[in-house]
Amino acid sequence: MNSALYEDYLARLSEGRRKDAGLILVAFLRSFNSSEEREDWTHTFLETHTYGARVRHEIYAELIFPVLLAGNKRNDAWSLYWLAGTCENLYTARGLHEQIKFKNKIDLLKDAYAIERNSSEVCEALLKSLLDYFDYASHEWPAGILWGHDGATLKQCNEIMSEVTLARELDRECAHALSIDEFESKVNQYKKRLMSNLGASNNFETR
Repeated sequence: MNSALYEDYLARLSEGRRKDAGLILVAFLRSFNSSEEREDWTHTFLETHTYGARVRHEIYAELIFPVLLAGNKRNDAWSLYWLAGTCENLYTARGLHEQIKFKNKIDLLKDAYAIERNSSEVCEALLKSLLDYFDYASHEWPAGILWGHDGATLKQCNEIMSEVTLARELDRECAHALSIDEFESKVNQYKKRLMSNLGASNNFETR
C-alpha cells in the first residue's frame, strides 16, 4: 500500500483538481498488496470517520465494503456496526446492498448487538436509530402510525412494540424514557383504533 498516494489524492481534491484526484485515487486503490493491508487501512480510516457520513463510492466499493463484508460473514460486531454506519453508501449501491440481503441500519445494528451486548458504541447507535425510527413512525400523528409509507397494520404494530421493548433495554440510564413512553402510548392508541375499525367492519358485514 502506498499511503502517500492517498495524501496526494486528498491534496488534489482540496485544490479542486478533481480529475487529477480521481487518477491518483485509482493508483492508490491498486497499491494494496494483501487483505491484511486493506483491513488495517479500513480500520484506521473508519475509526476517524464520522459515523453515518458517506464515503466516496470508489473507496467504499473497492476497499472498505469488501473488508466489512468479510467481517460480516464471520459475525464480527465491529464490521456490522460499520456496515450500519455506512448505510448511506449501501442504500445507493444496490449491488453491494444485495450482498448483505438488503438489511437496513437497524437490522445490522441488531445483529451487532446480539454479538456484542456490552459495546457502548453499538448500544448507543442502535438506540439512536430506534428513536429516529419512532420519530418517523409517529410524525403524522394523530393521523396514524407509519410502517414505511403506509399506515401500520395490527401485526406491524406488534412488531413495533418489540422495538419499544428493545429501546427500553438499551436506554439503561432511562435518559429517553419519557419519549419512549409517549411513542408507546401512541402505538397503543392506534392499535385500539384499528381494532375498533375492524370490529365495526365485521359488524357491518354480518348485517
